[in-house]
Amino acid sequence: MEKTTKAKFSNLCKNCMGTASFDLQIEGMRKPQEFVVYPIQETNDADKIHIQSDHRYGILDTNTGKGRMSANKNQYANSFFLAICEAKGTAVDFELTQLDLQTLRMFIFTTAKKLAGDNCISMYCDNSNAINILNGSM
Repeated sequence: MEKTTKAKFSNLCKNCMGTASFDLQIEGMRKPQEFVVYPIQETNDADKIHIQSDHRYGILDTNTGKGRMSANKNQYANSFFLAICEAKGTAVDFELTQLDLQTLRMFIFTTAKKLAGDNCISMYCDNSNAINILNGSM
């Protein structure tokens, strides 16, 4: 990894899918963007979470707090765009503070559920492996 920038983390809440959402600002962003945490299904690794905003896509290691994010894209950045940014050298490395990381992990842990939700969207989101997010090495 190249230069790692500290991330400004705020406004942690539960979204309509039943997973976590939060605001994050890293180097190169004019203002914070709202990121949603992808559901962590039984087949997914709880050590790496996928996050997405309207303009960026990233992967965050929940053990270290280090992540990599795509460059800004006009709309709907995704994992493919992140791979392109990594190949071009335009992906941005960032790191959450240990306090922010622990807060995020605890909140994601509380969102764990299997295909049952409060509304029609979260009803179909399998977030069952979020229960294992605290099993990592902290």
